[in-house]
Amino acid sequence: MENKRKVYEVLEEKISPDNIVRIGELLALGALKYMCGHKMLHGMYADLARDIANKDMEGYVLTESYDLVQEAAMFLCGYMGMTVNDVKDGEQCTVRRLCNKTLCHKIYELWKMKRYTESMDALPRNREPFTEFEREKADYSKHDELMAKLRLTKCEKETIECYAAGISFTEQAKLLSVNLSTIWRRRKSAQTKYLAIAEYYSAELSQKILRGLRESRRKGQFCGGKIPYGYYVTDKKVQVDEEKAEVVRFIFRQYAAGVYVPKIICKLNEKGLLHNGKPFLPNAIYGILRNERYLGIMRIRDEVYDNIYPQIVDADLYEKVKRKLIKNKIGSRSVKEVYLLRNKVKCGYCGNIISAECGTARNGETIRYYKCLGRKKHHNGCDKHPVRKEALEELVLDSVIEAMQDEKTMNALIKGLMQMQDANNKEKTTLKLLLKERKQTQTALDNIVKAIERGIMSDSTNRRLNELEQQAR
Repeated sequence: MENKRKVYEVLEEKISPDNIVRIGELLALGALKYMCGHKMLHGMYADLARDIANKDMEGYVLTESYDLVQEAAMFLCGYMGMTVNDVKDGEQCTVRRLCNKTLCHKIYELWKMKRYTESMDALPRNREPFTEFEREKADYSKHDELMAKLRLTKCEKETIECYAAGISFTEQAKLLSVNLSTIWRRRKSAQTKYLAIAEYYSAELSQKILRGLRESRRKGQFCGGKIPYGYYVTDKKVQVDEEKAEVVRFIFRQYAAGVYVPKIICKLNEKGLLHNGKPFLPNAIYGILRNERYLGIMRIRDEVYDNIYPQIVDADLYEKVKRKLIKNKIGSRSVKEVYLLRNKVKCGYCGNIISAECGTARNGETIRYYKCLGRKKHHNGCDKHPVRKEALEELVLDSVIEAMQDEKTMNALIKGLMQMQDANNKEKTTLKLLLKERKQTQTALDNIVKAIERGIMSDSTNRRLNELEQQAR
């Protein structure tokens, strides 16, 4: 115990050329002992202890670990005449603490170099070294290029290298002599920079792709996507399939002539025509009728291209079909049967509108009824079953007639109608008064302007003119 105390007494002495090496050895051992969290550093600590014990032996070769002693001695040269526990003016830490921090960075550099050396030694030797070196060099060049673009600080770069080497948070904190929160903050900062660069290059790549697609489309080339019925692609050029193109013209002509879509489908099925290997469906027919590419026009965002798709349907026929499609929107097409409650009744189960519907029974009889749109169109699981048209309308009419026979209901209805009529008449009367007042104001303005033209100008004329202008506004 006394020998050990004598060994460490040198740390209480003032730094001088006689004891600077001994102090450096003790500080280097202490730094390695503090950072012995990684198994590779245990070997460095043992090597340094062996070097210190055998350095005076003839023929003994010092290991790389003894570089830490030299690093500590060079650092202590700037603090001659002080002890390691003193604080230099202008600094907040002791000499020992500052030296320990410098040694931790040096240990990290030695550990990194040793790790890379062992990794290279572990490579298989059955390959040609020159070829392997070229491949590794190319990989590192890309890595260096990315690191240069990130513009990391020295601390961030050290943290990222530790992370890439597979070192845990705790080991990184010991190697770099910082807190865990500092390690996390450095990694977060580097990650933010990387994401910013990735977003920039992603946007730049997107712009280049879009620019290339625009140039290809301007040349009339097909750039991908679903091919409409009646076309096919050869060498990036869209060609017309004449057999299917005639089917497209037939659909347009039939719809323009007033034939409903179900009847068009029946005619196509009778001819044995298919759409993508399946019978035509209403959505396929409406998709063809609304597709502007059959007119030879392709719209993408705000740009229009007329040199990609050859025209199949002439412009007059397409415009006629377009007008009919707008006219025949759902619920706007005239029907022979009148549904009194169309879009006037709501479902008591889900609150959706009750729509009109019809079907044909097995005996050929047409059955008309009302059906909930939530069940028919939205498929929301509504439990309301369809109701026969006659039954629902009769029920509603009987309820209305019965309610109108009640004296209170009739008086309330009459009172509401009278209030609506009075409000309407009041609005009309107010409008007439405002128009009359505006006309009088305009006449007075005209008279004053005429007076000014004749040379009649005074303060009262100016004042009256301003008043009339304010009223006219």
